[in-house]
Amino acid sequence: MIFGKNIKMRVIAMSIIGLLIYIKVTSTTTKAVINIPEITTEGIELIKSCEAFRSRPYICESGQLTIGYGFTRLYGRPVKWSDRITRAEADKILLETIESHCGFLKGYKISDNQYSAVCSLAYNIGPSAFERSSLKDKLDSGDLEGAVAEFRKWDKVYKGGRLVKCKGLSDRRQKEIELYNRTEEEYLWT
Repeated sequence: MIFGKNIKMRVIAMSIIGLLIYIKVTSTTTKAVINIPEITTEGIELIKSCEAFRSRPYICESGQLTIGYGFTRLYGRPVKWSDRITRAEADKILLETIESHCGFLKGYKISDNQYSAVCSLAYNIGPSAFERSSLKDKLDSGDLEGAVAEFRKWDKVYKGGRLVKCKGLSDRRQKEIELYNRTEEEYLWT
């Protein structure tokens, strides 16, 4: 009888262990499938440093009236010379703008660093330009290595009706490429 109980206990224990292993494998698999990338602190800081906060309107390199962290629109309308913004307001608008410009990217199977780099680009060029970009085409096809080469195509501005290379944008694209290529482990140890 004792032997019989031990067999039952072993069967129950093995069943519980099997169930726990199944749950662990299933939850790990589910996490990999459902992994939703998030913008990193470094990605937000990259955008902030490249855009440089301004509390008063100014004319940016592309000739547009701009305020905050490169906002050409404020509260749903074009920026006006009389506008003012605090850093706290700009931080809030920045996060909302990132979400609206980059929310659709959450469907891609990319790392947080890749997502952050692509968000920086999409934020800078705008959602309609990004939607038409070859970089988005590469992401759509799953060509993550090919996507990185597309960043450099976005280093120009219109001046006097001509498309000219901009050093500030070239530098920004380089920083985005470095972030895109950085593995999560490198991010943790740098």
